[in-house]
Amino acid sequence: MVESENALLDSIKRKGEHSYYYAHAPRSTSDLDRAKVLGGEGIVTGGPPQLLGRQDPQNARGPKTETPSYYWSDEDETISVCVKLPEPLLSEAVSCEFDSRSFQFAYTPDETTQYKLHLKKLANPILPEESKFKVRRGKVVITLKKEETKKWWKLVDN
Repeated sequence: MVESENALLDSIKRKGEHSYYYAHAPRSTSDLDRAKVLGGEGIVTGGPPQLLGRQDPQNARGPKTETPSYYWSDEDETISVCVKLPEPLLSEAVSCEFDSRSFQFAYTPDETTQYKLHLKKLANPILPEESKFKVRRGKVVITLKKEETKKWWKLVDN
């Protein structure tokens, strides 16, 4: 068997468009005058790059999300969770949602920073409608109303 000079071209000659190498075949540039060029809105036809818009690189991916530090304490009828935050605290930027076995805290002081604390699987059930939060100096105190008055040995179940 005689080995051809170029296996790629030999395969394309023998098998045509069914050749494994067909996509890599050299293209002729002599027929460019007959090529149909499409144009119009939404059709890219080449040319120099065009600026589509500018975006602030700091806000390119939305606000930077951080998990704040916190501590908690068990009281007779409530659990207090204190979330430490940098001052000055903007009370209108604080939100907290309660569920029977979880709560989600968020503080968004500006477009670039967001603090989030989502504690799922609380150790015991709480009463969401009676749970609340208060903004204090340097912290937010979240008060979780216990469903049952009993000692909590841990805040969340793993």
